[in-house]
Parts: sequence; structure tokens; C-alpha cells
Amino acid sequence: MPTATEAPWRRFRPKPQMAACISSAIYITFAISGLSLTSPAVAASPCGLRVTDVAMSSQQPAVSGRDDCAGSGHDSLLTMSGLDVGTSTPAYGEDGYILSARVGLRPCDDGQKCIFAARDQQSKRTLAFPGSESLNFNVALQSQQTFRVRSLKIRNPDRTTQSIMFVGKLPSGSTTAYAVTVRGNMPDLQTFIFPDSFGDVVSVSWSPKGTQVTDIRLTH
Repeated sequence: MPTATEAPWRRFRPKPQMAACISSAIYITFAISGLSLTSPAVAASPCGLRVTDVAMSSQQPAVSGRDDCAGSGHDSLLTMSGLDVGTSTPAYGEDGYILSARVGLRPCDDGQKCIFAARDQQSKRTLAFPGSESLNFNVALQSQQTFRVRSLKIRNPDRTTQSIMFVGKLPSGSTTAYAVTVRGNMPDLQTFIFPDSFGDVVSVSWSPKGTQVTDIRLTH
């Protein structure tokens, strides 16, 4: 029993379980109001699923949109801005990366129609596309180091929807794959965000078919 002189606030001593509930209620209140009350361990992970004892939030990139998931290391954005419209080139370099065209395993040479450029009038972007649907595109660092493929933008001017398979070569020599469906007859750019399995590759290759590519976001 408390004494008559004991302060009223000292009469209430919440049990540990009750204290946890009060803390959870405070967290939920802050979460609903839009304030951040995340522990350092959770805040250290900027992407993917975030789970705490009382709340769960998810940052999942959309199939089409902007990749807001920032990564460590040097971020590069291959804009293809150095390509000349109407001119073919067997390879294109930007920010230490090389985009090359290949016929199977054989590099496309100067005497062939290799990599061409197109201008998107709406967004003013430059897009790369192959001179033939038999060509494959390959991206690798000139230093031959590993890198992460984060996202890229594709435009499909053809009426036919295209299925494209991206293949990443790992340092062990094995591969990882990511299949996307590019809707046809779409003047707008479609953005594709790559899974974590492309987080440490030495190259990424694909068959563009009738599609055009730009804004390849990479980190090394």
C-alpha cells in the first residue's frame, strides 16, 4: 500500500508486458502520423522488406517507374548519349562500361550493322538498338571487375510483345537469368528492375530483338 505522502505518479508501476504494449502503441502512433521511429539495425537496410516487432513496411520497385533504391559504391547510368544517330558502331563506352554487339560469341565488326541510336522525341533520351535481330547486346566493365545491374529502360516500337531473357555471368562461371515481357506498340519507356541475383556479375547479355534500350543503371 502506498503511503499518504507518496506522490500519485509513483503508485502506478507498469509490468514489463504492459510497458511493451505502451511502447508498441507509441510506435504505431508515430508510424501512422508518418514519422520515422526505426531502430538503427532496420534503418541500415535501405531496400527490400523492413520488419519490426510491431510494424512492417515494404519498398518494392514497380515494374515500370523509377528505381529509388540507392546502393553503395559507384553508381553509373548509361544514357547512350554518346551514340550518333544514323551511324553504326561495334561497341560503345560510357563511364567505364562497354556495350558491345555480338553474333553468338563473335563480336560484331566495323563492316557489319552493329549498334545504332534512336532519339526519343518525348523524353529526349538516346536509345541503342541492334542493326539486326540476330545480334546480342553485352555489357561489362572495361576493368573486368564485377558490378551490379540495377535497372534499365526499354522501348518496344513493334506491335508484337517481346519476351527478353537477360543472362548475367557470375565470377564462378555460372549464370543467372531474368526474363521480362516488353509490351508491344508502346511509345513510352518501360522500366525493369533487376533482382538481387544480378548483384555481382562480370557481364550481362541479352537479345534485344526489335527493342531499344537506355538508362542502364549499374553499381560497382
